[in-house]
Amino acid sequence: MAKLKEPEISTLLALKERHLDALHKFGVIERAIELLAIISTDWINGVEVAAAEFRRDHRRDNALLRWLEERRFIASEGKSPYVPEFNAFCAILVARKRIAVSLFLQMKLIVSRSLELLHREPLRTQVRFDEFTAQFPISPQTIPAVKLLGTASLGIYLSSASGVQLIQFSEETLKGKKLLGYISGHLDMITRSANGLFALPQPMGQGLNTFSIDKLLLVADAHEKADRALSQWSSAPDTAISSAKSALEATLKYIAHAEGLPMSGAITIPQLLTLCKPVCGLGSDPSHKMSRSIASLCTEIAEARNVLGDSHGKSPAAPVPTRSEARFIVGVALHLADCLLERYEAHRMTSDIPHKKK
Repeated sequence: MAKLKEPEISTLLALKERHLDALHKFGVIERAIELLAIISTDWINGVEVAAAEFRRDHRRDNALLRWLEERRFIASEGKSPYVPEFNAFCAILVARKRIAVSLFLQMKLIVSRSLELLHREPLRTQVRFDEFTAQFPISPQTIPAVKLLGTASLGIYLSSASGVQLIQFSEETLKGKKLLGYISGHLDMITRSANGLFALPQPMGQGLNTFSIDKLLLVADAHEKADRALSQWSSAPDTAISSAKSALEATLKYIAHAEGLPMSGAITIPQLLTLCKPVCGLGSDPSHKMSRSIASLCTEIAEARNVLGDSHGKSPAAPVPTRSEARFIVGVALHLADCLLERYEAHRMTSDIPHKKK
C-alpha cells in the first residue's frame, strides 16, 4: 500500500470541512452515512441483525447497501450481521457521528499505547490485551476500535491464543502516529479523482494480488475465502493463512463434488488432492513431477494453517506469522487453487471420459 499523505489536519472540524463534500460527490450521500452509523452502532452494541434481515428492513436502500458492500464500507458473511470496515468509520467520522467520535478517541489511545510499547521494546510484536489496556479505561468501543484498526493497514489487530486475547502491532503502526492525518490521507485515496470518476482505494492485499481470482467465482466459497485472504494478509496474517487454506480446500471439494467422488466429513486436503488428481489431468503415477510438486505444496499449506492459522486454539508461546510469511502462504495457496481449477476445466473439455453431473 502506498504511503499515505499526512495533511495538516488537527481537528475533527477541519477533517469535516476537507472531506465531507468530496465524499458526497463520490456517492456517500447523507442516507449512506445514516446507514453506516446504524450498522456501526448495532455492531458495537452486539445487536444481532443478519444482513439479509437488515436489507429486508431497509428495502428502499438495497441498491445503496450493495454499493456500500462493493466499495468495502461494510461486509457480511452468510447469515451474520453487517460489519463496518475502516472506510465506514472514516465516513461517519467526517460527518461527526457520535459513535464515530467515540471510536476515534479509543483509536487514539490504542495507537498511542502501541507506539509507546514499540519505542520501549522495538522487537516485541504482541502483548496481552489486559496488559495493553492497563494504561487506559476500557469502554464498549475498545475492542471494536482495535478491530477497525485491523482493517486500516496500520499493523494493529486483535488475535487470541488458548483463550488469551492479544494485541499485535508492527512498524506499520508508525503511519498512524498522527491519526487524523492518516484518516485524512485515507479519505483522499477514496475520493481521488481519476478520469472524472472518484477512484476507490485498493484493498490492503493489492501488492500480493498479481493474478486474477475471477476464475474462483465458479466456486463461491473459495472466491469469498480468497478475497478475505488477500485483504487480510497484512493486517491479520493468521486469519489470512486460514482463509487461504479454506479457499484451496473449497476448490478441491468443488471438483470432487462435481465428479461425484466419495468424500468423508473429516477428509483432509492431501486426501482431497489424491481423489481429484485424475480429473485434474495429474494422474496417479507417483513419478509425475507436477503431481508430486502440487501434492507437496498442498500438504505444506494444510500444515501451515495448523501451526500459523487462527482456526485452532494456540498456546501463548505459539509462533505468530509475519506479514511476509502470510503473503507467501496466501500467494501459494491461491495460485494452487487457480491452477487446479484451470486444469480441471481443461481436462473436462479434452477428456473422452464421460463426466458425472452434479
